[in-house]
Amino acid sequence: DADPHLVPRGEINQPCKSAVFPPSDYTPSAADEQGPASSLQVDFVYGFSSGGMAGDNARQNLHYLKDGRLVYPAGTFGVVYDGRSHTQEFFTEHDAPVCCVSLHP
Repeated sequence: DADPHLVPRGEINQPCKSAVFPPSDYTPSAADEQGPASSLQVDFVYGFSSGGMAGDNARQNLHYLKDGRLVYPAGTFGVVYDGRSHTQEFFTEHDAPVCCVSLHP
């Protein structure tokens, strides 16, 4: 039988476009099956996405709410910004860039 370390065992995981292989000297362990012991938390989002792909002429993706807060996309986030308190709320369930925002009247 072939040495398992010499047999290609690549996987294609998004956003990779091709197979990714473990290092040649890699030895699997039980810790590989566990998630990280810590997590990240978003404190503040800087930036704005006009929507669409680069070069697209997207418009009307920044909205004012009746209470004065702003709603806009930023990458894969939807952001609600309160300028009075300089705080944000986040909608983080998207797995692709937010390309448009619309509000119900």
